[in-house]
Amino acid sequence: MIKHIYRLHSQGKGKKTISRELGISKNTVKKYLAIPKNISSQTEELLQKEDEVFSTYVHEVISQKQDERYPYLVSHIDYFFRDIQRPGVTR
Repeated sequence: MIKHIYRLHSQGKGKKTISRELGISKNTVKKYLAIPKNISSQTEELLQKEDEVFSTYVHEVISQKQDERYPYLVSHIDYFFRDIQRPGVTR
């Protein structure tokens, strides 16, 4: 399925169109297309590989990408835990 997303995108189709054609969420399409731009220079070469090799590569790239909000969450986690214990704060 990941290959189909890249093939349709390389044909100039938008995220919404791709999601409708493949019957998947637009956010799923967005996630795979948001992979760092260095993959786009290798897209044609990668599309020639077997599905399993291609999927493994894409998932490795995704797992290496860290959400920039994570360090903020870690630095403020004590505050969040204290705050949620206060009366009147919903979980």
